[in-house]
Amino acid sequence: MNGAILQQVFVVEYIVQSQMCEDCHLAEAKDFWKAVVQVRQKTPHEKTFYYLEQLILKHRLHQITLQIKEIHGK
Repeated sequence: MNGAILQQVFVVEYIVQSQMCEDCHLAEAKDFWKAVVQVRQKTPHEKTFYYLEQLILKHRLHQITLQIKEIHGK
């Protein structure tokens, strides 16, 4: 592609539908399932990650998150 850089902006929307309350579901599913999500960004700024972090905090999703790791320079 002769050094061309392709860039695409898109919106990711997901809906979580539960059959029981979150506390019961977490107790029932303890140690039985895990979802792993890896997000990568290769730009000099970290605006996208900052926005993602703010969304996680705004919707209180950090309370049910098991682990978040930050790895630089890969």
